[in-house]
Amino acid sequence: MEYEKVFKQALKDAGIPTTELEIEQQWEKSLKEQGFEINNKSPFSPFWRLQTALVAKPVMQLVDVLTTEVMPNSFALLAKGAALDLLGEGRNTSRLPAVKTQGNIDFIRTDNSSELVVPAAMVIQSAPVNGIVYQLTTIFAATFNVGESNVSILCEAITTGHVFNLAGGYYNKLL
Repeated sequence: MEYEKVFKQALKDAGIPTTELEIEQQWEKSLKEQGFEINNKSPFSPFWRLQTALVAKPVMQLVDVLTTEVMPNSFALLAKGAALDLLGEGRNTSRLPAVKTQGNIDFIRTDNSSELVVPAAMVIQSAPVNGIVYQLTTIFAATFNVGESNVSILCEAITTGHVFNLAGGYYNKLL
């Protein structure tokens, strides 16, 4: 959903102009109501360009700030940074610290005739995904017993973030 469009529509519904043309039209209407008639509305008129610069541009900046910053930061789903912290304080909750993604990686081997130990802190990486190589480390050592060709090992991302939660098969290179 494009929230900016929803917020602009809310402003329109409240009678607030959201385009330069609407602002200029409202400005002209306001001037006529005050008894101030403009005869030279040419886009080349210095007076009219000055009026547009003094009124339309700042109002457009306000509309943009309202629809991209103020209104989105009023909702926990869309809020960012300090605004998100303020919304959390209003609900008596604080921001959780970033955590490293953890999950099990299935290790598969073809030769299961002997015991094999996979050490703790071994690095496993993905092939490049959109130019980024993701890396995990094994948290605990694990052992393939004789006859076992499959073992699941708990791993943790190198850094914080949800981007390390890749689908099966992505992590396929041992370092």
